[in-house]
Amino acid sequence: MGKPWLSRAIFASSMGVGLAACTVITGVGDLVVGDAPDASEASAPVPTVTGSIAPPTPARDASDDGSLLGDPDASVVDGCSAAECSDVPAGYQLVALGPRDAACPADFGAPADVVETPSLDPGACTCSCSVTQPPTCNASPNAQIMSSFGPNGAACLQPSATIPARCDGSGFLGPFPANERRYVPVAATRTGGTCSRTAVKDDSKLKTVARRLCRASVVPQCDGKTCAPAVTPYAACIATTGDVPECPAAWPERHLVGASASFGCTNDCGCSVGGNCPTRGRVSYFASADCSGAAGIVFTANNACTATAGSGAAAYASHRYDPDPPTGVGCQPNGAAPPTGPTLAQPTTVCCK
Repeated sequence: MGKPWLSRAIFASSMGVGLAACTVITGVGDLVVGDAPDASEASAPVPTVTGSIAPPTPARDASDDGSLLGDPDASVVDGCSAAECSDVPAGYQLVALGPRDAACPADFGAPADVVETPSLDPGACTCSCSVTQPPTCNASPNAQIMSSFGPNGAACLQPSATIPARCDGSGFLGPFPANERRYVPVAATRTGGTCSRTAVKDDSKLKTVARRLCRASVVPQCDGKTCAPAVTPYAACIATTGDVPECPAAWPERHLVGASASFGCTNDCGCSVGGNCPTRGRVSYFASADCSGAAGIVFTANNACTATAGSGAAAYASHRYDPDPPTGVGCQPNGAAPPTGPTLAQPTTVCCK
């Protein structure tokens, strides 16, 4: 936090004649004052008051206390010829605020590139989803798989017994000769599946106005008031660390600037898993009675008459129909990711004329 300006005013009087004009104040030290005029010299020029000033204390780096301003270290000069002079409240210091591409005006330095008026374009925060566990396709356990067969070239004209879609030990279990076979699949239903949800931030949607803040190295004052110098294309202002809601009446134009701007996104997203179960699958035969273990032989169920290899002398104890996995699996985002902010880093209130 910057410290209040210390206004220095020196008045000299001698022989009952007051110094009416403002004097040039360059510091506080051992004053050398000329002889005061007598009555016959009342119309003579007012003598000049001079002195010496100790070297100013080096300014702290703004990072010392998180402030863009640091400690004021400007010297005070006569500003009584200026058009307008005003009180500067404690905690404020004289600055110039202007365009980013312009150098600091005379008697101002320590430039700090700042931003103000942060805003967000639409789409700054969006939802994204990704599949963490794909869904599966399941047939009704009571569904029946129709089948037919025939010698190669016979177009599967010989009907065969229906097969339950669930694990079952009934029906023909082999051995299977090398024939053409047709298995008619049944419809399946998609079940299960999970998605992860993420709020995605698009930093390109953050907009700011780029400015430059310069601290005064010389402060014009008159009668204890600070005089705003002409610093075009900059504006003469006063500034204090923090977000102050209202500016002093004499410096009414408020700007809130900061070293940078940022925003966040609230993850209120939702996701719904999707995918399509195809009408095709596999009929598998197992040596075990409960369809456990590896299948000994597998036939495609796609309602096409297809030449198949035989099982040799092997016969099986159970069979099961399994639909093919879903296609087009994905997660559709829903819900919202409301933005938080934007906010300014190292907020600084700047008040201008």
